[in-house]
Amino acid sequence: MRKISSLIIVFLFLMVTFNCEDSDEKQQTNVNDLSNTLEQADLGGATGYITDYFYDLDANVNVEFYRFSSSYFTFDYEQYLNLFQAEPTTLSLRSFPEYLVTVTPNDQQNTHRSVVDS
Repeated sequence: MRKISSLIIVFLFLMVTFNCEDSDEKQQTNVNDLSNTLEQADLGGATGYITDYFYDLDANVNVEFYRFSSSYFTFDYEQYLNLFQAEPTTLSLRSFPEYLVTVTPNDQQNTHRSVVDS
């Protein structure tokens, strides 16, 4: 019985010793995969340039989007038209760069965010 218990203790010690340490190779691989992409316009994906997804808010922006509810979000435009026989509601986004506002920490009334729930 004593021989079996000593074998179990040795086995557990070896398991803890060899299985609980991180390998240096794994840590080196993660460090080598990271790269800074801040100055790259094209990240090599199939979706286009990253700058196409942002608007220049210093210029006048006037765009319209189709507004879908979450239950119809997976529909494409033609499926939506076939189901409802009408175009979806549009959501307009406009910027007014000529009316620039500076918000300081003293302007608490301008820092309140209202929840918009449709």
